[in-house]
Amino acid sequence: MPRTRTQALLCCALTLGALAAPAAGQDPGGRAGRPLPFSDDRLPPPPLSAPLDRHFRGEIVAFDGARISLRWDWIDASQLADFDAFVPVRKGLSGGFEVAAGVLSARGTGGLRLRLGMLDDLSVRVAAKLVEPHDIGIVLAKPDVSDESIVCLVQDRLFTAFDAGAGNANMINKIGGIPATAPGVTEFRYVARSKKPALARGAQVRFDVRRNGPRTTFTIAPDGAAAVVLSGKDPDTAMTRFTPGLYVAGGAAEFASLEIEGAIDAAWCAAHDVLPQIAADLLHPGNRFEGKVKGAARRVEDYLAQGPQTPPKERVGDAVVAAFVGQEELPLVIRIRAAEALMEKGIAAGTVVDRIVDLLDAGDRPARLLAWQVLRPGLPWHFRYDPDGAAKDRREAAMLVGHYFRERDDALAMGKVFVEGYWMTPSRADAVRADWERAWDWRSPRIRLRTNLTGDWARWYFAALEAAYAEMVRVVGREPPPQNLPLSVLVFRGKDDFTALCNESGYPEKAAWGRFVDLEKNCAFVTFDKRSAPFWAIGQMSKLFLRRATDRYWPSWFAEGRSSWFGNPSYRTGSWDGRALVVGKQAEGHEAQLLRAAAQGGDLPDVATFMGQDPRRLTAGDRRRWYAQAWALHHWFMREAPEGIRGRFARWQQGMESRELSPRNVDAEGRRLFLRVFAGRVKQVDDGFLSWVKTL
Repeated sequence: MPRTRTQALLCCALTLGALAAPAAGQDPGGRAGRPLPFSDDRLPPPPLSAPLDRHFRGEIVAFDGARISLRWDWIDASQLADFDAFVPVRKGLSGGFEVAAGVLSARGTGGLRLRLGMLDDLSVRVAAKLVEPHDIGIVLAKPDVSDESIVCLVQDRLFTAFDAGAGNANMINKIGGIPATAPGVTEFRYVARSKKPALARGAQVRFDVRRNGPRTTFTIAPDGAAAVVLSGKDPDTAMTRFTPGLYVAGGAAEFASLEIEGAIDAAWCAAHDVLPQIAADLLHPGNRFEGKVKGAARRVEDYLAQGPQTPPKERVGDAVVAAFVGQEELPLVIRIRAAEALMEKGIAAGTVVDRIVDLLDAGDRPARLLAWQVLRPGLPWHFRYDPDGAAKDRREAAMLVGHYFRERDDALAMGKVFVEGYWMTPSRADAVRADWERAWDWRSPRIRLRTNLTGDWARWYFAALEAAYAEMVRVVGREPPPQNLPLSVLVFRGKDDFTALCNESGYPEKAAWGRFVDLEKNCAFVTFDKRSAPFWAIGQMSKLFLRRATDRYWPSWFAEGRSSWFGNPSYRTGSWDGRALVVGKQAEGHEAQLLRAAAQGGDLPDVATFMGQDPRRLTAGDRRRWYAQAWALHHWFMREAPEGIRGRFARWQQGMESRELSPRNVDAEGRRLFLRVFAGRVKQVDDGFLSWVKTL
């Protein structure tokens, strides 16, 4: 088939992302052989600065362009993301804050401070129940420094250890900036001190700290009693920049709604990629736009608000908003909102797309980032674009993207699929993708699937992996952090493709296995089998998820048992019909029968012995039973064991997460911790587990 100019250019686009790939034989993980698929991927560019209303989970009560008022009601634990955790004083380093049911609880020693810099005209207000009323209060910390701050605290205990004359008093102290007299000693100076009010355990109190210039005022208002006001001036050079927050040192409290109001530190915002403006409403008075800038903001807002009933004379055209994206003289918040508005309206073709495409080669970096943000959702994953790449590469990419969009609608209307620069019929695309070197890449922020199966099978697998990912989040209780995603899964059409990649990529010893994972490279390898699809892939992916979500290695029996929980086709522990995924089912089939027979015949190892076994050193028959017992023990702990045993199992998992173990010692240490956590209950575990296995 002859190539058109467009097709030749698009084929060239597929090579752009490979420019940074390691050479053959120089795999980044150190293995001999070719790099794995996806190793040529580029990391996404760093995000653009975030406007204030994108930066905070709490409520922005007021904003006038210079001052801001914020409130946190602690209904959602995600509000803690507005604060950085830090250690306010270097004594007793355990403790911290957590959110539940509208309460911010604090225990031990820890601090949190607002992720927004403020100047020396601010206030912090909060009500609290003082569970343990010692060394609890408000901190005005110097940005990016944990040891320089003003602390306004009640019922001092910590500082009394250094200065017996202080007594149990409420104080304003200035910490840091003073040479320490000994390692581990926190130096401080009194700004103000008072014996009143004397607060008992469980006291309800309201704190109000105000900072203006060098003066700090600390109001303590217990319920049912007169407020006490402490006021003082910095005893040395006054601090002028702050990140305000709360702290506790050896005490405990439950905080209600927190309010912080103050003058925004523009220098802090510039250094931390925060735009001191509002994106949700560009006409917000706090944005202080005037003249042509305000006119552009108004047009973007009108564009977002207009609908089919908007009169033609009042309509704002796509091209007008597209032009704003590339105008360097406009505030970045307007350009960001203009790009988002185009995405929300779903621009698809024509001169508007051409204008955005041209920005891929703009001299202004924000324009390039915003253009790629607008265009990326409409492009196949095969396209690669580096906003910081050479000008020549950027120009070529812009040309290729433009050609793609101009041909896309007609090709899709004919049912064609875009493959390596060509629009092909689905059957032709499947024939091309059957070659592993040209296999499908299906991707989301969570999952990467590479397979040389047909397009229909690829879609089916991908949907199953996405469903399994959601189930893994539910079971583990959290996702892997973004830097550990996506999880990569390779599904090979046949044994020959699997064997070839193993031999070429440094895994010759695994070529006969049919499936395995490389935890360090975050990649699973699976050979397709129609009767077992998609569960070998789901099971292998679960091992990647466990490693990446917890950042820990896990004992072999636990990893294999959890893998089978999410779906072992031999045990029939899961089902997938293309829409609904079911996992955690009780095993059926031959392996379950073998396990039951071993239990009934007294041949099943007790739990402690089982955890000490290395399946690689077992005979084929015993190894088969070991894997089945791994599933059974994990399943029993998860679903069948008494509540008290399940609680200890949860404690064991928490203990494992608190240890940084290696693959070499994780099995032995996991067994040792198990015996410690279940001390006095091991026989109960053995008896209960054995009785249940006999019923399989």
